[in-house]
Amino acid sequence: MKTRGAFIGAVALALLAGLAIPDVARGQARDPAQPAAREADRSAAQQPEGQRAQGADTQIATWVALIDHQEVTLGQEAAQKATNPQVKEFAQRMVNDHKQSLQKLAQFGVDVSATLAAAGEGRPAERAAGFRPADARGATARPGELDVIELKREIAQNTLKGALDELRSKQGAEFDKCYIGHQVMAHMQAVHTLEALSKRASPELRQVLQQDVQTVKHHLDEAKQLAQTLEGQPGRPAAQRIREPAPRPGTQPGTQPGTQPGIPR
Repeated sequence: MKTRGAFIGAVALALLAGLAIPDVARGQARDPAQPAAREADRSAAQQPEGQRAQGADTQIATWVALIDHQEVTLGQEAAQKATNPQVKEFAQRMVNDHKQSLQKLAQFGVDVSATLAAAGEGRPAERAAGFRPADARGATARPGELDVIELKREIAQNTLKGALDELRSKQGAEFDKCYIGHQVMAHMQAVHTLEALSKRASPELRQVLQQDVQTVKHHLDEAKQLAQTLEGQPGRPAAQRIREPAPRPGTQPGTQPGTQPGIPR
């Protein structure tokens, strides 16, 4: 009995000892980032609701500022190099309107002067341009998380460089078509982006973004009309083009109703 009791006691001690073995000894190394992540979660949870909302607004405003920065930069390029007067006028309007949009974002943590300086020099929107202000209040990603705003900044930088390279490889009418074609696609994307961001913004920022949506939609309509004009006869407004009426069902283009192709009436 003593032997059996001693055996049972040894097993119990071994089990207890096993429970006390550190995770590393069992081959299950702990992630050194976990304590920092838990601490960041606790800090975020302890932040007042208004402070967390300000951090989200800064992220959203930063995203919108990247769009404005690109439009100002490309607009300045086109205002100088476009040959079509309507394209020049449109490009200058993009510069003016998106500068105004940037000005409205200043209250949400965007460094407007640095952003415009980068656009004026054709530089990408870098950190130094004020896109990640020190007082972002919760905008910084926690350890182990993806920094979405930094990723967006890098994508915007590469997109802008690609657009500028493409524009600078064109001359004359080809430049005009290239710029306006880009504007149609860019403003289509901007409308959807602004609408999605406005749903996640504070009431104050949401009001600004909803105004921007209407402005961008107007830009999109103008860009589409210009694209049609540039595809038509040079120098003639789209409304003045002579278009052949669409054929009625059962007829072929170039024939009159009640006639057959190649057979005179």
